[in-house]
Amino acid sequence: RHIDPNSLEGRRIAKEKTMQENVDAAEKQATEREINQRKATERFAQEATPILNSIEILTQRPDPKEMLKILKLDDPAKSYTISDVKEAYHKEALRWHPDKWSDATPEIQKQAAEIFKQIKNAYDFLKDPKHLDSAQKNETPTSKKEPKTKQTETAQKTRQRSEPDRATAQKQAKQAEYQHDKKIGQEINEKFGLKKITSETLMHFTKDETEQLKNLSYELLRLDPAKSYTPMEITQARARVQEYYDNQKISDNDLKNSLTNSSNFLIEESLQAEELENGRKIIEKATSLHKLDPELVKALRPITISRLTDVQITQLLRTPQIEHLSLKQIDAFSEHQIEHFSDDKIKQLEKRFVSLKPKPDIADAFYKKLRARKAAQK
Repeated sequence: RHIDPNSLEGRRIAKEKTMQENVDAAEKQATEREINQRKATERFAQEATPILNSIEILTQRPDPKEMLKILKLDDPAKSYTISDVKEAYHKEALRWHPDKWSDATPEIQKQAAEIFKQIKNAYDFLKDPKHLDSAQKNETPTSKKEPKTKQTETAQKTRQRSEPDRATAQKQAKQAEYQHDKKIGQEINEKFGLKKITSETLMHFTKDETEQLKNLSYELLRLDPAKSYTPMEITQARARVQEYYDNQKISDNDLKNSLTNSSNFLIEESLQAEELENGRKIIEKATSLHKLDPELVKALRPITISRLTDVQITQLLRTPQIEHLSLKQIDAFSEHQIEHFSDDKIKQLEKRFVSLKPKPDIADAFYKKLRARKAAQK
């Protein structure tokens, strides 16, 4: 029936519609902000990793060699000029300007601001031709050593004679620590090998395997498993352990790979935890509003879908959004999850899957899950 928009009921309906539109807009804006934060976190982890060790050193003391590194002027075969320094500064300053990280979390904004500050300090130092020349010659300021006297040499020899076992004990302790780390590293490398660690890689691990890998990675990187760490803090921990062994002149490619694997694993895990929480919020919003924006469906990463509970999966598929699922998202549904789908939902899901023209291996995996569902029902 027609309702006069100027009547009391018409104005009430218009008011409710406006309020609902405002709620929809606010919910979508909040979700988009969460998605942008996640993207900024991933971008930060990727772009900051190569220079984090240099940044950490420069926050403690000025080092011309590290200044060249953060401006990416560290090719030993090249001789850089002031023009090169200026060009590199403008490029890196643009990359790390605070405005470029306005969508990131407050913690990452703070870290990006520190990187920007160190880039500016490096430029101010290296734009001086003398400083640039000494930096490229790897000349760093050193403290003047006091000349040894006969008395100091005698005292030193006396200390060495009174503690003959200290150096041996320290050497044995370091060797034992190295063997312990190497054993942990071998276990981590067996899981990952030389594969690139992504959300898809981790989907193949069970919950117990994931927890075991987390504990091993925390132990190898000297991190407290009771705490949570940002991608930058994880990368800095890896750099510290690597520097510790470099200082001992221990060169072990397997150990180096395990340090990289463990840090990449923990970074991906932290991103997944954040993504999973965002995914759950998206599902909850969809349930309360009885609809789900297609763009938000696309934003659900496969790892998020694979870890949603049966109730959350039902909430997701209750909305008419199956036609917006991607091939990777459909492939992410586990046998356990598919087992609880209704026949009607299976038909819709299969129709969407076929329309995406999957490769044979992906198709085989999907239909294997459907066969397992039928077997479980019997």
